[in-house]
Amino acid sequence: MKNQYCEQMKEQLTNLKLKTPVQLKFTLHRRDKREGDRANVLAVVEKFFCDSLVHFGCLPDDSDTYIASSHYYTGEISKENPRVDIIIEEN
Repeated sequence: MKNQYCEQMKEQLTNLKLKTPVQLKFTLHRRDKREGDRANVLAVVEKFFCDSLVHFGCLPDDSDTYIASSHYYTGEISKENPRVDIIIEEN
């Protein structure tokens, strides 16, 4: 069985070409109010996402030349849909 998240990434990123450098914004929406270190979660998500941008041809590389900055945010609690929202801003 294929991973549903990998399939979603493929659908969203295939044929996406970005004007570089880009800025990335990651917002963590937790399931509950328990304390946690958002950077621990979002650093893993960022690494996977940046590698995916390169893998699917959206960026030639995930170096500082192409990704100018990354920002981490805490979003609202979402019991039904905990997630990480990602916004790509082109320069």
